[in-house]
Amino acid sequence: MSRNLVIKSLVAMMIFLMSGCGLLSSNKQSQQPTPSPSATPKRVEAKELFAPKEAELTKLPAKTQLTKEPYIKGKPVTYFQSISTEKKAKAEKILWLFQQDEAYTKIAAAQNPEEVGTVILQKCEEMETPIGNYETETGKKIPAYGWKCEVTIIDKTIPAVIHRKTFQSPLRDSVPIRQTAKEIREPPPSVEMKDFLNSLPQK
Repeated sequence: MSRNLVIKSLVAMMIFLMSGCGLLSSNKQSQQPTPSPSATPKRVEAKELFAPKEAELTKLPAKTQLTKEPYIKGKPVTYFQSISTEKKAKAEKILWLFQQDEAYTKIAAAQNPEEVGTVILQKCEEMETPIGNYETETGKKIPAYGWKCEVTIIDKTIPAVIHRKTFQSPLRDSVPIRQTAKEIREPPPSVEMKDFLNSLPQK
């Protein structure tokens, strides 16, 4: 056997052994499976978190400990109740509505029931007797009907009702009145209630 043939045989054998042991890498890269993105956790709305605790939070505590200097203890949660003359006529069940409206207070609202230090209940009832009159250009008097609202503040850390305040729809300075108008319906005193709650200190 010639020397060249021996060398070629040795080279071929080395290539075979190296490839068999995985020492020669392939030009093709092994394809790794693409990891699937993790699912984004569903954001739970505050309304859903408070729903199971609604009856407990809107129930008036047995204790009343009124103070002339009301305050907000910790973070508040607000519930609103609207009783219109139409609802009263139909004898509809009046429900408390969760109201996460931070415009009602300068203090950040509770995001879950565990954070609640104060419960604010705003109950508004449409009045059946006039709060006053408006006069047309011809001198005709038109009765105005409004709303009477009560704000109840509950300190959950006691727990006790610490303050109650009543508000009534104010008469406006001027109101456009149609000639055929028989009455004027004023909105609830939302601005007055908002200003009151914004004036309260936090403890």
